[in-house]
Amino acid sequence: MLYLLLENEKIPTPKLAIKLGVSVRTVFRYVESLSQAGFPVYVLKGRNGGVALLPEFKLNNVLVDKDEQTNILASLQSMKTFNLSDDETLSKLSSIFKEDPISWIKIDPTAWSRNEDYKKDFAILRQAILQSQFIVFKYINAQNKISNRLVYPYYVVFKDHAWYLKGYSMERKASRTFKLVRMSNLRVSATPDNKEKPWLNNQDGQYHLDKMIKVKLLIDHTLKYRIYEEFSKNEVLEQDSGNFIVTTELEDDSWLMTYLISYGSHLRVIEPLSLKNKVKQEIKQMLKKY
Repeated sequence: MLYLLLENEKIPTPKLAIKLGVSVRTVFRYVESLSQAGFPVYVLKGRNGGVALLPEFKLNNVLVDKDEQTNILASLQSMKTFNLSDDETLSKLSSIFKEDPISWIKIDPTAWSRNEDYKKDFAILRQAILQSQFIVFKYINAQNKISNRLVYPYYVVFKDHAWYLKGYSMERKASRTFKLVRMSNLRVSATPDNKEKPWLNNQDGQYHLDKMIKVKLLIDHTLKYRIYEEFSKNEVLEQDSGNFIVTTELEDDSWLMTYLISYGSHLRVIEPLSLKNKVKQEIKQMLKKY
């Protein structure tokens, strides 16, 4: 009833009763209850009468201006791509602001082959973070070892081609970063019995990958589009030949080899020598299969 009154200057009592699906007598009871609760609802009698709110109570541009209203609605609308937006909240605010939400950006967190799994995991993570709950999951590390993890989640971040979870690991007794694609059997868990609650004192707010290495790459000009997609301008130096020298930092895990090989013959590792030798070995192993 409040949201309807916020959206309209005045509503005839019979019309309001129909919208709410109640009797006119019940509408009057609602008015009395709201008035007792401190809401400035009043009834105007006569042919042009109805139920209304005092104008001072309604949201106005002093509290939330038009640009801020648009930004609020757009932010809620963008979360729909995660299946995390509260449609009821979006609808209510849209009615209050008298403005339709604009969908200016869509963020798809899912991999093509794991669409439903990702959406389910994001919903669980959102619930756990907002409600300060622990989560448990199976995690496979770069050495292919699978372990059960109990974690207090801080936030989710997208970094360098992948989604990560930052949280406090009860097994490691410290903040850790987990790659979402390596997590499985994710679910909410009970809070551990620990009076000190160390997970509340370790939110350093700093995101970092486990191990980064500095690399120098020579990339053929035929993959120029990928260079623009994957590296910042200050990491790229164009050669007279049209090819590119890329100097950057990459996460040193199993993903790195797969990533470098994805360039095929269009990429050569210049530095470090250890990585160059690893790529050579990988290519030799690949040749054995052919």
